[in-house]
Amino acid sequence: MAFKSMALLIFAFLLPNFSYSMTTPKADLGKNCHGVLATGISHEGLPQFVWSRVLSDAEISQTRVFTDNDFEGLQVIGDGSESEVFRNGNIVLKKGEPYNAPETAGPRIRDILYADQLFGSGKLTLAGHWVGKNGVINPVFSQPFVEGRGATQAEINQYMKSKGFTESDKKKTFYKDTPEGRVIAYDLDADNVLVDTEGQLIVIDASAYIEKQN
Repeated sequence: MAFKSMALLIFAFLLPNFSYSMTTPKADLGKNCHGVLATGISHEGLPQFVWSRVLSDAEISQTRVFTDNDFEGLQVIGDGSESEVFRNGNIVLKKGEPYNAPETAGPRIRDILYADQLFGSGKLTLAGHWVGKNGVINPVFSQPFVEGRGATQAEINQYMKSKGFTESDKKKTFYKDTPEGRVIAYDLDADNVLVDTEGQLIVIDASAYIEKQN
């Protein structure tokens, strides 16, 4: 049994509370930096990519370029192993931690957006990229800020069932068989899944990988 690279998805960060005071948002960040690609596909089309579609560095490099100045003055609401997370008004920006290898960005972007399509909010977008000191491209994602409470495990279980996932024997883990292989979604708990003020459950931060058999 051969397994495809198990790329960890989405970013581990905690939101100790869900209401923040903010200075005036930078209007040009997140909301208007949709990163139209060389292919002519805008951010609205990105979540439609399937596992076989990997963005090239050339495509990614034509999205908006972020610098440290773009994040200056924004409120940091999370700083995990996968990203540093900023709030810009009603938009959350996730600045990917620096990758070591140039081939990393494309597959990770593909997997993150596909996972969001399968069981996330469907509103995660590739806002642009930043370039590390080693010259490697790193993604910047944006998504709406969510104010709410952590979901109960029962609520999460029911939500994932509605998305076609089956609860695994492992805690907080689910799976779904797709034409591309079996998708394993995990780390779905109250830190990563919220219920907003209107009662809607929203996955803001989760992890997944795909098993592909011959």
